[in-house]
Amino acid sequence: MSRELSGLYRSLAEEADARRLVVPEMLRRRADRRARVRVAGTALAAALLVGGAATGAQLALSPQRGPVPPLAGTPTPTVTAPTPSASPSPSTTP
Repeated sequence: MSRELSGLYRSLAEEADARRLVVPEMLRRRADRRARVRVAGTALAAALLVGGAATGAQLALSPQRGPVPPLAGTPTPTVTAPTPSASPSPSTTP
């Protein structure tokens, strides 16, 4: 190996020794927590997707409905025209 490469490896080893590494149990705990969150997120996304697809299919496949008719027994409003009244005509004599 060249002296230059040996010097680079030596400085890398010194830098790596100076850094503290995380305890393996803590790394496992973090990984397990990430895995649980990922599974829960995937399950939630799948549930939303299935629910949205079911709702969309129900709306797309349902028969088209018109306006809802009034219930039986409820009175329907009737429109009556006002009766014309005789109004006095203006007088033409002064």
